[in-house]
Amino acid sequence: MNARPPGDFHSTKSRYMQMNKLDTKPITMKTIAQAIGVSTVTVSKALNNKEGVSNELREIIKNKAKEMGYVYNPIPKLLLNGKTNNVAILVSKKFLVRGYDVYFQIYETIIERLSDLGYYGILEVLSKQAEFDCEVPRVLKESKVDGLILLGQISESYLSMISTQKIPFVLLDFYGGYEQMDTVVADNFFGSYMITSYLIKNGHRKIGFVGNYHSTSSILDRYMGYLKGLIEHDLVNTCDQYLVMDRDTGGAMIELTLPKVLPTAFVCNNDEVANALINKLNEHGYKVPEDISVVGFDNFESIKNQAIGITTVEVDFITMATVSVEVIYKKINDSAYSPGRQLINCRLVIRDSVKPLSET
Repeated sequence: MNARPPGDFHSTKSRYMQMNKLDTKPITMKTIAQAIGVSTVTVSKALNNKEGVSNELREIIKNKAKEMGYVYNPIPKLLLNGKTNNVAILVSKKFLVRGYDVYFQIYETIIERLSDLGYYGILEVLSKQAEFDCEVPRVLKESKVDGLILLGQISESYLSMISTQKIPFVLLDFYGGYEQMDTVVADNFFGSYMITSYLIKNGHRKIGFVGNYHSTSSILDRYMGYLKGLIEHDLVNTCDQYLVMDRDTGGAMIELTLPKVLPTAFVCNNDEVANALINKLNEHGYKVPEDISVVGFDNFESIKNQAIGITTVEVDFITMATVSVEVIYKKINDSAYSPGRQLINCRLVIRDSVKPLSET
């Protein structure tokens, strides 16, 4: 194959076309955020004159946006197509606490993906009382949004109210029990089955579960995956005595209480709970994994620098957030679009918290 000389017209033209293509790439809030070194949420707040950004940083962001040729002018869009180009992210207040740190990562990803599509995300926090009273979200009352992403478990009665509001919506990280609703969730069932099977493969026969399966659909699916692993090996008869509650049915975290008779391993419904269990076991004189093995779920960033590397199941939260935005965008622009339940694959992450009791 003959190479063209460095000064060849065709190669020069090709490079020019590539440069020109790069130069015409749309400028988004994410582009501005990367240029300055801040989050997309911060850029969004600054350009929309929202609270939470200092005047100095707001000025820097606006100047950079102007310099890069970014134009944000929602009023003409609203007049032209009858849409606000806003999407609400509704999350229960109970999830904005320690143990749900990943929801902030999901929220920021949603904001970035919406920005890429020319939409602005509005966060509304749902109080316990508002959920109990089935109060219509303020963003819907004031017709501020074109669609709604519901992040984290919400009661069936509240979901029923939302479904009457005639607005496109998608459920993220949970699903409803009675009606067919569009939702994006991790494959919690298979992920938990996979990690339970890993414990069994390593010789464990007495395996407990930590989590309240009455609390969320995700925890219930993880519990059912755990049960499947036990059932396949005729180990299910003893599991009830090793069940440990980590929260009440409303989702509020509670103190862990160890069972009187301990298993050789625990499957925890998430990594924060796994870490709390390890601390509780240490308080009672047990070492992990020397005395008891512990596995988690999610692969949270917060556990990666712990003294003990926790074997876990990695959930791709970035993909979950991205798919939820794709779904709501399509639903807003096509009322007939309804993809049903979207399952996002998980993978096993093996670290140091499992002690083999036999040859694998």
